Amino acid sequence: MLGLATVPGFERFFLLNNAGNMLETHVAAARLMLGGVFDRYPKLRVQLSHGGGSLPYQLARLNHTYELREQVREVAKRSPFDYVDNFLFDTVVYDPRPLRFLLDLVGPDNVVFGTDHPFDIADASAIESVAAIDDGIAIKVLESNARAAYGL
Repeated sequence: MLGLATVPGFERFFLLNNAGNMLETHVAAARLMLGGVFDRYPKLRVQLSHGGGSLPYQLARLNHTYELREQVREVAKRSPFDYVDNFLFDTVVYDPRPLRFLLDLVGPDNVVFGTDHPFDIADASAIESVAAIDDGIAIKVLESNARAAYGL
């Protein structure tokens, strides 16, 4: 994992999972966007686990630096916000509040249900968090988005 190699101490306090996975997902997604992958393959959709890691919560910063720094726009033809539809974000965020934020930021068409099962930290409340949302959005997240994305 990225955290173990770059941040001493990530092996303590389950930080490899609690912070390392989130950082790794964010970095991978940023490289896909800024590296021009979606410009070359505009129909490509990549699913991001753990609600997209830290990406959704720092996407505005990434977008802001894209506007200000030449090295951020070195390859990508569009701003990071413009690539959101190239991702599917799962619901493994463990609380309805970040789920609502995620849905508001990326839109309900880009969110699919997830639990992190079979791992011992699986999000047992995921179904309740999604079910508490508007019925139309819940149907997209629980069923129709996955059907469309995976051709089911």
